[in-house]
Amino acid sequence: MEIRKWPGGSTKWEESILWKLSIPNAAKKIFWRVCQNLLPTKENLLRRKVVKEPFCPISEQELKTILHALWDCSAARDIWGCSRRVFQKMTMEGRSFMQTMESIFSKCDLDDFAMFAQLSCHVWFCRNKWVHEGTFVDPNLILQKTVEDIMTYAQLQQKEPAENNVSTHLKAWLAPTQGWYKANWDVAIDKLNERVGIGVVLRDEKGQVIATMCKTRMGILELAMGEAYAAYHAVFLCRDMGVQNLILEGNVKQIVEAINSATGTWSLFGHLIEDTRRVLLTLPRWNCVFVSHEANEEAHRMAKVATTDVNDRIWRGTTPNCISDIILMEQLALSR
Repeated sequence: MEIRKWPGGSTKWEESILWKLSIPNAAKKIFWRVCQNLLPTKENLLRRKVVKEPFCPISEQELKTILHALWDCSAARDIWGCSRRVFQKMTMEGRSFMQTMESIFSKCDLDDFAMFAQLSCHVWFCRNKWVHEGTFVDPNLILQKTVEDIMTYAQLQQKEPAENNVSTHLKAWLAPTQGWYKANWDVAIDKLNERVGIGVVLRDEKGQVIATMCKTRMGILELAMGEAYAAYHAVFLCRDMGVQNLILEGNVKQIVEAINSATGTWSLFGHLIEDTRRVLLTLPRWNCVFVSHEANEEAHRMAKVATTDVNDRIWRGTTPNCISDIILMEQLALSR
């Protein structure tokens, strides 16, 4: 096999390798965090004075670098032991994770390296499941999930762009059928102040506003994470309002598909999706629908308001001024 050189500098590595890997975009972002040592390992948490000791909760060995969490830990080695032979034979004790990547990159092709990146992400997710939930995931299932993710991504890349066109989805807000309620959610991200605003609007079959919410969360700068957080709070608002038959509408397809999926997700926001589904499954009937931005305008306005107000607010039975014009126009359209 041809020995390829590792591109010098972090910028060159990101531009020439990372962002071109044939893995889902969410995995690319997580793997970038891995390479930048930005994951909340015991070492990083100790540095920020969040924890008082740096020991691995699984192997009870000192966790000096991210290399231990993703490679040297016994739990990680069990997973890598089920993977491709090129990974099984490598020993990286005493080296950094970046050196590990450089070594693997020189010994395998890009497909194998994509597998290494995707599996590294799943190693991190499964480690967290064990540490925080006490849930063990079979290494063979982890490997199977990794392969499925890569194959699904490849299939999506081969589809025609028109299949992802939102023109096939709702372009205007439509009232639910009798006996149902509809909740729209959206987010607005304020990168300057490092916070996300969440907007939720709950309406009935006549288009009347039942409840709305503005909520702010600091530190969330990624759209998918913010959208998952917003969907989570939308569902809890609906539950507190006593809604039984619910239609959820959001304009980020990734989150809508995750909520509708019964297989779960191992993404960074997977726990939010699981909690959202747990509440939804207590309802007699529910559905989650992907809509265009035009059909979600009122929720987006509420989200933008939330970025300017540090206080969380809920309106019950009244319409906030920021969306009153949209609500009025849509109610007029429904009455025609």
